[in-house]
Amino acid sequence: MTRIQAAPTSRFSAAGARQRGFSILEFMMAIAVLSIIMGALMSFISTMQRRYTSEAKVASVNQTGKTGMDLLAMDVGQAGFPPGVNTTTTQAITAGNSAQTVTLASTVGVYVGRVLLVDNGMSNQESVAVSACTSTATGTGCTSGSSNSVTGVFKKGHLTGVPVRASSMPYPQGILFSTSGGATSNCNTLKILGDLRGDGSLRYVEYLYTPFSGDTPGKLERSDTSAFASTENPKIIAVDNLWDSTLFNYKVFANSCSGVPACVSCTTEGSSFTYVTQVGVTMTMRTAAAVERGAGGTRTIIFRQQYFTPRNVIYAINLANDGLQTVLPLAPGIVITTLGL
Repeated sequence: MTRIQAAPTSRFSAAGARQRGFSILEFMMAIAVLSIIMGALMSFISTMQRRYTSEAKVASVNQTGKTGMDLLAMDVGQAGFPPGVNTTTTQAITAGNSAQTVTLASTVGVYVGRVLLVDNGMSNQESVAVSACTSTATGTGCTSGSSNSVTGVFKKGHLTGVPVRASSMPYPQGILFSTSGGATSNCNTLKILGDLRGDGSLRYVEYLYTPFSGDTPGKLERSDTSAFASTENPKIIAVDNLWDSTLFNYKVFANSCSGVPACVSCTTEGSSFTYVTQVGVTMTMRTAAAVERGAGGTRTIIFRQQYFTPRNVIYAINLANDGLQTVLPLAPGIVITTLGL
């Protein structure tokens, strides 16, 4: 007899029928673990974001400060550098001890107080200080007129067509500065005069620092104007986000050091000029404090500190100390009058 054997029952069928999803408890535990991980990750991302923002801000201000310092170095270095003059006489000049007026081919670069070198050679050349001048060109510092004429004492005779050039000696007022009457503003102001672009044009550049107030940061603004303009050009921001109460520090030689502000180191000297021998600049900024360690608040850091030497003014001092200050060219008085310096 054949025995019929029942088919084996799979041990997985009953279990398979009983399979279900995660329980509520398991699901809640998974969410809790995931929440902890996500919280830690978001906290890390937030910290990195704050740190990145802070470092980007520092980098941006540092770059702005570097640009500002580069401009200051260029302007201070050129302070007192006179513009060039390259022209000729258009008439014969008779030697004399009194002032006389002669006509030149051009008076570009000429102004009252300028020292001109007339003629060539050791025996023929002489230095003539301009006491008055007229010019057919505008913006030269001379009075407008129908001819290009200069007035001065010509102690030597000269032929028609001899060269007339400018003295290469600088003038001591390359950095305009006063130790009395409004001197307290000098800590926040830097006034520079010279052929600052090296293109033969006399320029007036002014830096003005506006200190911080409350939560509003300070800023350093700069204007660049022709020295013979009727008004100063508008200022533009050179550096912002500054938090220092004093920006400029000066070392000067003056005939009187009474009443100088704290930002000025003054040495008494017999000359009638006030020479600025050094300009110190300190820029500070405010940035988030130690955000990577969880600290809050802000901190103020010095990110630019530099000292500039006006080399042309130093040269003028050396000439003055050698007793040659009488032949030093003067900054044009028209600049002082017109711009109210």
